Amino acid sequence: AILLVGGAVSADALVPLLEARFGTWKPEGVQDPKPEPAIAPGERPVLYLVDKPGAAQSVVRAVQVVGQRTDPDYYDLVIGNTVLGGAFTSRVNMNLREEKGYTYGARCAFNYRYGPGLWSCTTSVETSVTGPAIAELQGEIAAAIASEPLTAEEVAFYREAEARGYAGGFEVTSAILDEKAAIWRYGLPSDWTERYLAGVARVKTASANAALAKRLKPAEMTWLVVGDAEKVRPGLEALGLRIVMLDRDGGDLTKR
Repeated sequence: AILLVGGAVSADALVPLLEARFGTWKPEGVQDPKPEPAIAPGERPVLYLVDKPGAAQSVVRAVQVVGQRTDPDYYDLVIGNTVLGGAFTSRVNMNLREEKGYTYGARCAFNYRYGPGLWSCTTSVETSVTGPAIAELQGEIAAAIASEPLTAEEVAFYREAEARGYAGGFEVTSAILDEKAAIWRYGLPSDWTERYLAGVARVKTASANAALAKRLKPAEMTWLVVGDAEKVRPGLEALGLRIVMLDRDGGDLTKR
């Protein structure tokens, strides 16, 4: 276990208090944290559909396993994803929100833990445009990794935006503690925070494109839709994806 404390308190004042309360504490049954198991391969791409009759909107999510944040192309992937769907002015959001008017927002992001990280792209759309919205997402992903690679202007803009906004993520004490906790919990280098901006600065257009093309594999993606199945299924079938109906607890209804 580790105890993190932040705020207007000095070590001289804090340590005696901690010693008085925890100095004699002896943990029992301590185990090193185990990495999360690797995700088993399955038949993909696949679309899981959870029925919510009468829903005015459908929640849409695409998910895929990617690498770890200690991988050499991590920073390239960060900037590449920001261009694709990690910011308000990203390609995905400008398409689905500003051009098509399908949603109030669409975002792509990473979730890294012990094992392989997850990349996801998420949005909520009006029921009637569920299928078309997914088609647009598929198109943006395919374009970014092949037909319309990231431009030098896009990469430079978001690289600078990431650098300028990074410090703002540590405005409050809890954010600093969260960062330190993640470094300890996931075994990241002790200077992880300090090396971040240098890593971002090294990102080039070619390296960002290479990272997206290497990591994002449409044929390996899992799609999840929660919405009115009767209304959205015809549009989903037009996408050509294998559809599996799930109950609200994630149980496969096709096996019952």
